[in-house]
Amino acid sequence: IEARQVADQARKSGHTRALVIAPAGEWGVEVTNAFAQQWKAKGGHVVDTLHYRSDDNMNAVIRNFLQITDSEAREQQLKKLL
Repeated sequence: IEARQVADQARKSGHTRALVIAPAGEWGVEVTNAFAQQWKAKGGHVVDTLHYRSDDNMNAVIRNFLQITDSEAREQQLKKLL
């Protein structure tokens, strides 16, 4: 129920795209599905989803999910060219 409420509130705030981050496992999938269904029903678009485990290094997982390492590599490459 809370996932649906989050989706409703975010859409009311004018957001149209979402990244979903939830725990791995049955409960996380259930929450993700509830959010995504409500989000899409309200006209939103889920861009990507990340399911993490409790033993994951969240810093590394989030950096990878958001492709920060790739972006930093592109930045270094551009600096070399300029």
